[in-house]
Amino acid sequence: MQEEFEHLLITHGILKEFNFVKKFDNKYINKIKRKLKKQNLSEKEIENELENILIEDTTEFFNKNTIPGLIPEHENLLEIDEKTKTEIYLLSETCMDHCKSLNLTKEQMILFVQLFIHLAKITNKDIHNFKEKYGLIDDKTDEDDI
Repeated sequence: MQEEFEHLLITHGILKEFNFVKKFDNKYINKIKRKLKKQNLSEKEIENELENILIEDTTEFFNKNTIPGLIPEHENLLEIDEKTKTEIYLLSETCMDHCKSLNLTKEQMILFVQLFIHLAKITNKDIHNFKEKYGLIDDKTDEDDI
């Protein structure tokens, strides 16, 4: 990727670090190694060339695919002061701890989140606009989900 990016969740203090990788299966790596061995390269040259090929493939993959939540460093972000960010994080952490203490299932937590969104009068359009504004929409998002 040629442009520097930061993930939305890091920006707002929810995650400390966000890394992404492209997974290669052993068949693909072995196929490349066989092709390189046919070129009569040393083991060190094969490893260096393999690394370069995988880096090129990864860069190409990320240039062609959208990663939800990645924000170019120069893009304007939601301005939230540090005190409010901390309060939001603590509130969500406290709420999650309470849900865990109640042994809620994932389905029950989804119901809780849905009810919370409903009580806060947040519409699907509000969520869609937020996701669109901050690059959280995946290209595979179904329009019916909006």
